[in-house]
Amino acid sequence: FRRVLFRSIELSNMLGQNIYREALTNFSGKYTKQFDVKIYGEGIYLMRVFNNSGLVKTTKIIITH
Repeated sequence: FRRVLFRSIELSNMLGQNIYREALTNFSGKYTKQFDVKIYGEGIYLMRVFNNSGLVKTTKIIITH
């Protein structure tokens, strides 16, 4: 069993602009984060999770109001 330390979470629009970033210091385990999507316009966004080795996961988020 290898422990993975997560470094950051980023949310970007389809133009590649980061609209949210959160640094995580030595975090390992389950993480929950809620976003108020009302502040973002409708569209497609990408959430990326990074560890010390680089990109771990990319998730597409579609926002409609």
